Amino acid sequence: FLVNLVGSFLMGAAVGFAEKNLWFHSSWRVFITAGFCGGFTTFSAFAFENVELILNKSYGTFALYSLATFVLCLLAALAGLMITRS
Repeated sequence: FLVNLVGSFLMGAAVGFAEKNLWFHSSWRVFITAGFCGGFTTFSAFAFENVELILNKSYGTFALYSLATFVLCLLAALAGLMITRS
């Protein structure tokens, strides 16, 4: 959860930084966002954790964890983008 949250923030921050600093080459933006952040925040662990929750019939925890991860990671990405754009 925290890795996905931090990675989402870093992804937004990297995009905002790249937009604000025109000298920042687009190849580096791709490397940082798709390469580093993409590798750092793979959702395979997230998916497997959810499968385990479903198999253990922890449906409430599954729903809360999935929704919280989705919403908070979107907000973290937006925060990273907005902080680096201003």
